[in-house]
Amino acid sequence: MAEAQLGLSFPQDLVASYHLHNGSNDCAVFLYGYAYLSLSELVQQWGFWQKIIQDGGLGGVEPNCPEAIKRIWWNLKWIPFSHNGGGDHHCVDLDPAEGGAVGQVIQFNHEVGAHSLLGPDFGTFLRTYATDLEAGRYRFDETDLWVIDRIE
Repeated sequence: MAEAQLGLSFPQDLVASYHLHNGSNDCAVFLYGYAYLSLSELVQQWGFWQKIIQDGGLGGVEPNCPEAIKRIWWNLKWIPFSHNGGGDHHCVDLDPAEGGAVGQVIQFNHEVGAHSLLGPDFGTFLRTYATDLEAGRYRFDETDLWVIDRIE
C-alpha cells in the first residue's frame, strides 16, 4: 500500500525489513536519535516533502552532497525510512546521480539537504550497523536515550 501511495517500488531488502518490523514506535534505534518509521509514518513524511515541492518550496536551493546523490534539495524518489523528529531522515535513494546506485542509503538534513552516503543499499546499511553494534563501536547514551559513537 505504501508503494502505491508513493508510486514507487521499494527494494526487496526494505520490503523484507518492513515485513519483520513496521517501525520502532518512535524509539530511536539508529544513531543519534533516528527512529525507524512505520509505513504510515513513511508515507506521511514523504507526503510532507511532496507538498513543499508542489507549493514551490525549495526552489533554487542546491545542496553540497556527494557525487552519487543528485544535487536537489528533495527528490520524490527518496524513501524516508527514519526520522529524528526534526525534519531529518535516512532515505533509500531510487534516483541517484551518475555513479550512484539505485537503492543507496543517504542521510538528509532539512537545513543542508542530502549530505552523506551511508551505504550502497538498505540491507548493507543494516548489516553494517548491526556489525558495528555487536563490535562495541557504539554505546547507549542514557541522557539522550539514543545510540552514539563510543568515542564521545
